[in-house]
Amino acid sequence: MLLRAAKDLDIDLARSWMIGDRDADIGAGQRTGCHTLRIGESSEGDPDADYAAEDLDEAAEIILAEGH
Repeated sequence: MLLRAAKDLDIDLARSWMIGDRDADIGAGQRTGCHTLRIGESSEGDPDADYAAEDLDEAAEIILAEGH
């Protein structure tokens, strides 16, 4: 779905962020070359996101600070 959206909407996935709270969200972002940010706690064995935040406010702060 991400690859199709990127093609249809001319999105640069390398400059995009995949934000989620599930393994599938982080894995999809990793497979498509997005920066990844996990909201909430991860469990043992979960794929490691590039960044982690407790909530959406903190996630926004991280994204703005990174400037991607």
